[in-house]
Amino acid sequence: MENKGKNEIGALLVSLFAVIITLAAVLIGRSAEGLNFNLLINFILILAVEGILVTVISLLFIKNWFQNRIDQLNENVKVLQEVTKDLNSDISLLSKAKSELIPSTMFVNNEALESRERDANHIRVITPNLDNDFGEFYDTVKLNIKKKKFYVYVINENGDMQSRMESLKIKLQADLKDDKEIDIDTQLLVLKTKEPIITEYVLYDPPGPVDLEGFIELRIGIGPTSGNKFNLKLSTTQAHLLNDWVNRLCKQSKQSNVS
Repeated sequence: MENKGKNEIGALLVSLFAVIITLAAVLIGRSAEGLNFNLLINFILILAVEGILVTVISLLFIKNWFQNRIDQLNENVKVLQEVTKDLNSDISLLSKAKSELIPSTMFVNNEALESRERDANHIRVITPNLDNDFGEFYDTVKLNIKKKKFYVYVINENGDMQSRMESLKIKLQADLKDDKEIDIDTQLLVLKTKEPIITEYVLYDPPGPVDLEGFIELRIGIGPTSGNKFNLKLSTTQAHLLNDWVNRLCKQSKQSNVS
């Protein structure tokens, strides 16, 4: 459609130019016999008319070009509307499935998780990267260490994670150096495992008769940003099974230290 419009306008301009050249040649031929004022005026008028016609044709061309672009945008908008409609339908289905399969009470945001960690007496963290403890949970960890609470960290035995763990301990020691009663190495036990750790788990021993609580971090995307993750509460059975595994690692660590 666009190419057709261009061809039509181009042909019209060529025809107009040919007519103007022909008329100009006639007028110049006649004026060669002697200066004719009327012919000169006519020639000027023809040039003026040519300018007007060229302007009109150019405006028509511009209008045609913009109309084609608008038509294309309208088509793209229709496609996007259909895609959005499909996405909204998929999101509605996923939301419905989530609400049917997992009760909303099973999801905990980071603020609520920090509150649980501050209240817990013993905290066990199984982590692939320590992002939370270096990030938004750092103040909670520091406060708990200051309150003489105990942490157990389970990390992969690769060198990078061990260096990162040492950096966390050094940072805590520097920030809590005024409290002479704090012993980071005693309050913060590090266990190493060969098992791959894909995501973060935490286990809390709440005060009082409340049973052990466990949470798994579900992350969307890459990076430590809290806006792209949420925490799913484990069942009591799952929490105890995970805690048993941590306790076995602790026993193995003590046995290897004794030997």
